[in-house]
Amino acid sequence: MSNLRTTTSPGRPALEDDTPSQNMLESEALPPTNMRSSWLLMHASQAVRMKIESALKPCGLTGLQMTVLNMIKNRGGSSSAELSRRFFKTPQAMGQLLNPLLEQGLLQRAEDPGNRRVLRLTLTDSGRKAYATGDAAMRRLEREVFSRFDADTLDALRATLYQISHLSSQDAAAKRKDD
Repeated sequence: MSNLRTTTSPGRPALEDDTPSQNMLESEALPPTNMRSSWLLMHASQAVRMKIESALKPCGLTGLQMTVLNMIKNRGGSSSAELSRRFFKTPQAMGQLLNPLLEQGLLQRAEDPGNRRVLRLTLTDSGRKAYATGDAAMRRLEREVFSRFDADTLDALRATLYQISHLSSQDAAAKRKDD
């Protein structure tokens, strides 16, 4: 049973107002039915993102840098082009994100054994240590942020967020093919 539910307001049509007041957010545990799901997702994302940045700052990492390290670690390496596509960034913007990680010695580039024209990014020993420190900070943060929710609610939240992310990635890939 989920402890996240929506309420209905008699006499008010759903989605009447796009932007709820701050007092509404602070005083109500349940969102009114007139709040757009996209607005709630954006607000939650911004709130958690601020906590992520704060938790990772002592590690010398940003949330986006930690996400890049995580992806490279979990995939056993990645090219800059793959990361650009995955993060919806231009190659130049991805280069700007990767350069500090390379300069700090957290990442290294090497020829891909299957295609010598591709340079694969992998974590260095320092990168693995930085990742482990950042990952521990993220585990603490998740316990703090999500401790008020039961396991079923968290499972449903993860599944929903994954679906949103996966479908959005598929939509973006289809759009790139059409362009």
